Amino acid sequence: MKNVESTMSIRIPGADLNQGSQKAGRAAARSSDSATQGTSAAGAGDDTITLTNTAAELKKLEQSLAMIPDIDHARVATIKAAIAEGDYQVDADKIVSNLLDVERGIS
Repeated sequence: MKNVESTMSIRIPGADLNQGSQKAGRAAARSSDSATQGTSAAGAGDDTITLTNTAAELKKLEQSLAMIPDIDHARVATIKAAIAEGDYQVDADKIVSNLLDVERGIS
């Protein structure tokens, strides 16, 4: 029997995904057969899977999230200014409380 996985390509209609998104899309498609609308043979060794609208919606969401900056430069500038002026106060109790909340969420 022929190894299907090595000859199958997965495409989301209208998608121009970056490399990280393509890896995530391939993993998602392999993990859920129910996410496919169907398959069509485009030729010997070139099978294609068309994903549901949910995959397209996830792609749009990923693009929206990619537009949000990783760093809030205004907040960084405010904190830098507070440190430079000696006004920045660290609330150790709040930090410990938040760390404990994260730890509880993990376990």
